[in-house]
Amino acid sequence: MKTIRIYSSIWRREFLIGILCVAFAVMICLYDVRRILAVLFFGLIGFYLLFDTFADRLLHRPRLTITDECIVINRRWHKEETIRFDEIKSFERERLRIWKYSCYTGMIIVHLVNGRGFVNMISADRLAIKNQVLFDLLNERLRASHRRSATSANA
Repeated sequence: MKTIRIYSSIWRREFLIGILCVAFAVMICLYDVRRILAVLFFGLIGFYLLFDTFADRLLHRPRLTITDECIVINRRWHKEETIRFDEIKSFERERLRIWKYSCYTGMIIVHLVNGRGFVNMISADRLAIKNQVLFDLLNERLRASHRRSATSANA
């Protein structure tokens, strides 16, 4: 199977807020140029949010990389974390239960084989792939990895 790289979604909240901040700074500048501090404040915040939104794509840094052997999780301002499929027992989607209703959140819990609990919670929010599609993809790769290890153990 091929390596799958999953990037963060461009159309997320920070992108819209960044555009609004830059537009607000331009409107303040057009209305009254003497309010330079407000223009700098909103302009710089807006450009930072726009850069933050596009930084992963510009630097070609995916949030998740799924290979045949492992998952590489790349969080901003943290080091990359690698989880091998032979260490994983199962994946579970986190459920949020409120009164009588329950719904899935954007988190995927990784259960380990040796019983140490979960190693990580993979955030599926703000990714360029739907939560259920990512969950199905991870389970498919996990089953393929377990089949490969079972056939190599039998050989």
